[in-house]
Amino acid sequence: LPVGLAALRGRLAEPHLVLDLGMDWSESGGWIAPVIRAAHGLPESGGADADGLVRAGTALLLAPGHGNNEKLLIRPAGLAGPDDPAFGLVEGTAGR
Repeated sequence: LPVGLAALRGRLAEPHLVLDLGMDWSESGGWIAPVIRAAHGLPESGGADADGLVRAGTALLLAPGHGNNEKLLIRPAGLAGPDDPAFGLVEGTAGR
């Protein structure tokens, strides 16, 4: 078990690991990307890097989704810990 946990911790700490949160909608019923963009002072559209991702802080990213909408991704290595503000933003946006 210790070896498995160490491997998992190591993988989650890799800076290139990005996970899809499966959260497309905000509590208000709109897409989540505009809320994330506004919270990080990003423009309403554009701003993607060469890899097609929009960085919203160190942990959150927006990726092309359905149609013209974006989906929310998270980079675990960018989180400062369990109290990282990204968690509060996502939790408040999703109403969970």
